[in-house]
Amino acid sequence: ALDAGVPNKQLRAQFKNLHIFTAVIKAYLRELKDPLLCSKYSNLWVEADGVKERSKQVELIKELLAKLPEANRTNIGYLVQFLSKLVAEKDHNLMTTANLVIVIGPNLLWKKDSE
Repeated sequence: ALDAGVPNKQLRAQFKNLHIFTAVIKAYLRELKDPLLCSKYSNLWVEADGVKERSKQVELIKELLAKLPEANRTNIGYLVQFLSKLVAEKDHNLMTTANLVIVIGPNLLWKKDSE
């Protein structure tokens, strides 16, 4: 429904609890064999997070995204589009960027037990 052009007001009327969408996405992300950001790059993602200079950090993130399988990059694109729509409605759903980091973030990257 989010991509079907259904107006937000109509969507909110039909689905009283929009957190259902976030719960479904979290469940999907948790069920992946390998996280969306690929566990083999977990150390590089942590390293990129620690870069203080914004332009260098953005460059590292772009390089890491380019290394991901195409399917992962496609899913990340859809996820970012959805999350931006969710944040745009934060006055109605209380899902700020900070809240999304807490809710979704841990489901995007983890180390496999064998690593």
